[in-house]
Amino acid sequence: MPVYEYTALDGSGKSVNGIIDADSPVAARQRLRGSGIFPVDVKETSSKPRDLRSAPVSVSAFLKRPWLRL
Repeated sequence: MPVYEYTALDGSGKSVNGIIDADSPVAARQRLRGSGIFPVDVKETSSKPRDLRSAPVSVSAFLKRPWLRL
């Protein structure tokens, strides 16, 4: 599912930014309006926020310790 970055206004007129998953820009705008946020700009982005659990792990970096000499 595509990810969209948005700039919107909340009920008090304050500017808010964020990301949302939706099938299309129209669907993203509808979801935002449904939650009481009024979109000003919605554009597709190429990535989701990084989930730290899915970050690559380097075993060699883990084994490099000052007291460990191979």
